[in-house]
Amino acid sequence: MSLERPWLQSYPNGVPAEIDVNEFASVSAVFDTSVAKYRDRPAYSSFGKQLTYGETDALVEQFAAYLLGELQLKKGDRVALMMPNCLQYPVATFGVLRAGLTVVNVNPLYTARELKHQLVDSGAAVLVVVDNFGDTVQQVLADTPIKQVITTGLGDMLGAKGLLVNFVLKYIKKMVPNYSIRGAVRFNQALKLGSRHTLPKVEIDHEDVAFLQYTGGTTGVAKGAMLTNRNLIANMQQASAWLSTSGIEPGKEVIITALPLYHIFALTANGLVFMKFGGCNHLITNPRDMKGFVKELKATRFTAITGVNTLFNGLLNTPGFDEIDFSTVKFTLGGGMAVQRAVAERWKKATGVTLVEAYGLTETSPAACINPLNLAEYNGAIGLPIPSTDACVKDDNGKTLTPGEVGELCIKGPQVMKGYWQRPEETAQCHRRRRLAAHRRHGADGRARLLLHRRPQEGHDPGVRLQRVPQRGRRRHRDDAGRARSGRGRRTRREVRRSGQGGHREEGPEPDRRDGQGTRPGQPDRVQAPPDRGIPQGTAEDQRRQDPAPRAARRPRPVRVCGHRTHQGPCRRRRGPFFLLPRVITTLRGWPSVQASFGSAGVSDQAGREREGPVAAGSNCVDQRLPDP
Repeated sequence: MSLERPWLQSYPNGVPAEIDVNEFASVSAVFDTSVAKYRDRPAYSSFGKQLTYGETDALVEQFAAYLLGELQLKKGDRVALMMPNCLQYPVATFGVLRAGLTVVNVNPLYTARELKHQLVDSGAAVLVVVDNFGDTVQQVLADTPIKQVITTGLGDMLGAKGLLVNFVLKYIKKMVPNYSIRGAVRFNQALKLGSRHTLPKVEIDHEDVAFLQYTGGTTGVAKGAMLTNRNLIANMQQASAWLSTSGIEPGKEVIITALPLYHIFALTANGLVFMKFGGCNHLITNPRDMKGFVKELKATRFTAITGVNTLFNGLLNTPGFDEIDFSTVKFTLGGGMAVQRAVAERWKKATGVTLVEAYGLTETSPAACINPLNLAEYNGAIGLPIPSTDACVKDDNGKTLTPGEVGELCIKGPQVMKGYWQRPEETAQCHRRRRLAAHRRHGADGRARLLLHRRPQEGHDPGVRLQRVPQRGRRRHRDDAGRARSGRGRRTRREVRRSGQGGHREEGPEPDRRDGQGTRPGQPDRVQAPPDRGIPQGTAEDQRRQDPAPRAARRPRPVRVCGHRTHQGPCRRRRGPFFLLPRVITTLRGWPSVQASFGSAGVSDQAGREREGPVAAGSNCVDQRLPDP
């Protein structure tokens, strides 16, 4: 690792080259310090309910006492948290840390198989889960080492309003499925039980694992990165020193926390750093509801917001976004994925605030590089290595490269993880002599900025070693709302029916919309495989185009038609006495003469074309097999 740090000359004024990791003994000690300074200041808000630092501290004490006094957990035991952004999350997180235990963050959207893998691999003894995902837990609980499940509803800590929130989620929106977990304890009940116990003093040091943060599994199965108290204190100190140049006022900041706190980016940048500043985390439980998200932003005066590229893009394309007041916003930070230039430029034009990009990894707690917050415009770089961090770019043979060359970014610093949980071999491969090799391609320019180049990554399945080759013309069309994922605009079923195509794609050569680089705008990444595997190359759509068999020889796609709408699958609405009338009218308009027989023979016209589709006895729909036009 190079000892030179040419990027220090590009640091904003006031940012030190080194930080003091020994200022705090643990993450819990940082929280205790903030409670002492900002006891009466709001710490978290959700659904109109606020918790001050003092109120949060009392709840944290009760939950920690429950874990040690009631459940008799020992120092180092793992507690899994499976929750979106809600008031229960910070209470549970700091309660676990205060008790000297380890937090295992679990994505609530995991499938049963993914959840089982993480619970078994981590060896978690306790699981805290929101009711919305209780059925997934029920499916795998018997095959995991979980001894106690704590359940909670999103409205459980909202007071009287919470009763209405829970009722609407379960009975109106149908977002809470029925489930039954024997011996489960409600979160509020656990707090009451904890209030009966006195929390013993627990000695916590730098090397104790605070979080077992699982990676996304982009290079294989998901692995638990062991993030110690030292790692997270270091990253808090590094990020705090960097953000201090943006005019942050301790105790007066409000940050929008839309990214889930179980993700390492929001966990550190929002949940820990702004906790250290005495700021208020405004929790957004469901940022996918863009209309509701924009409505919440209109009603909140905030000073900072973090997010990923897709979140910013979605906000920009949501009606009402232009009515949000950004006059008090001091910075906008993007991370978690590459920020696209088109999105950053639109964000700057719409809000007047530069979208600053940062770069990190789960293994680096996560911040490794951040752009100066006083950037006038988006620069396309991932930023400068933060204080107390060494970085260099090496080739596949471990040779350090010169500026302008492309290689693998290697990071060394106090924020680098202790290792992968129970995977010493994989730890040794990427973590040699406290050096972490990032799975991306990078280059450095003459100004010591790091530029990101996407590196082809191997697929997850070791038996079918796929390679993703990014399409160069894809991103410039990502900002077109509604067309980013499909690669082209989708017609509604009503439009398909009006065009008389029967729901099938048009035949004939597709118009060439190439962007001059051999890529169609918005086309998905092609997936290539070695030829010896015998896997066809290209997307599934390309294979359909190249199929020499005529379409008439293929099996026609079944399309169910009823009087309500054209759709696939059975009609779930009650059949009225005239449920076939709209279909009959459409048929009469399409053909000059129709001879209908709905009992057995189907429908035929004068030209002798027969369209099969007998009506099953007692069915609500006509099952027709429509041949291609």
